[in-house]
Amino acid sequence: MSAYRRAIERAKARLEVNPRDAGILAFTADYYAMLGQGKEAREQLAQALELTSTDADVLFRAAILHNHFGDTEKTIEYLDKAVAAGFSPTVIRDTPDFDYLKGDKRYRRLLPSN
Repeated sequence: MSAYRRAIERAKARLEVNPRDAGILAFTADYYAMLGQGKEAREQLAQALELTSTDADVLFRAAILHNHFGDTEKTIEYLDKAVAAGFSPTVIRDTPDFDYLKGDKRYRRLLPSN
C-alpha cells in the first residue's frame, strides 16, 4: 500500500509541472483505485479523459480502473475504445486482470485470433 501512496506523491509532483498530463492522471487514478479510494480514482480518471478521450494508454488505464471496481460493462467499453485507438490486443490478452473475461464474446472479439 505504501508503494501506491509514494506513487501518488510522485505523480502529484509531476502534475505540478504539467497538470495537463493525462497519462499521469490516469495512472494516479489507478493508484487511488488500488488503495480503495474510489472517489479520488474516478475524479483523476475523469480529468484524464477530459484532456484526451482518444489516447490508447489512458483508455486502457480506464479499463483497468473500471475492472478494479467490478464494472464489467465499462471495462469492456474502455478496452474496445483502447483497441480502436491503437492499443495492443496482445497486451490486453496477456493482462491477468482480464482473465475472468475470457468467456465473454465481446472481450474475445477484441483479441488476436491466434
